[in-house]
Amino acid sequence: MKSFMFKMRIHTIVTLILLFNVSFMALPSFVRGENDEPSHKNGILVSDPNLADDPELLAALEIFDGMLDEESAGGDEIDHLSGTGSRKVTFELSQLMGSTSTGGVIVIQTRPDWAPLGVAQFHEMVEAEFFNQCRFFRVVPGFMIQFGISGDPAVSSVWRKKGIKDDPVNNSNVRGIVTFATSGPNTRTSQLFINTANNPFLDRQGFSPIGEVISGMDSVDQIQTKYREKPNQGSIQNQGNEYLNGNFPDLSFISNAYFS
Repeated sequence: MKSFMFKMRIHTIVTLILLFNVSFMALPSFVRGENDEPSHKNGILVSDPNLADDPELLAALEIFDGMLDEESAGGDEIDHLSGTGSRKVTFELSQLMGSTSTGGVIVIQTRPDWAPLGVAQFHEMVEAEFFNQCRFFRVVPGFMIQFGISGDPAVSSVWRKKGIKDDPVNNSNVRGIVTFATSGPNTRTSQLFINTANNPFLDRQGFSPIGEVISGMDSVDQIQTKYREKPNQGSIQNQGNEYLNGNFPDLSFISNAYFS
């Protein structure tokens, strides 16, 4: 009984230590300090390198490891550091080019480790069904495809006021990468683009990727190109899809967007 109570006390203490360290590691690098690199002892992440050689902590971890081994013997290995917030988002597309199909599907994997603020904004937009019926209103072949102005002017008005601060650029704007459009520092709202070529010069301009197309780049390549940059963004903001359908009826668009 005493041995059991001792193990339970150790279990509680170590759990609190691990929770603190995992929470600490979840912070962006600019919060926890760029030199705070994680260390691994006994297969457990320790955020503070000084703790990695703490004999009392290591002894506690050994006891804790033994308890986990007893409880999980014969079972599947558990990843205690999973659940990063990354999600898959499916876009069902309509009015694509090509004689064999007018529809397609793309899947985007978000990357909060690249851009936590941008990913949070994108997730909120998906949850709000913002992208449904959004047109790909700006297409520059060999460069990028832009979208993210609502077909409903009232919705556009709301999201123009939901600006977010910039994320650091933690990945390059190469083909298939999804990135928020911006008109300057800290001006991201709802417009995004898909890189259809490698565009590393955008990295130096502060365009921070939020995810990548992991399936369906063949559908991206079939998005209507004939209107190029003719649609006027101000008119889209003010008139929505009424303006686009009347003047650019063959634009490809997102018929449905959802988490998958």
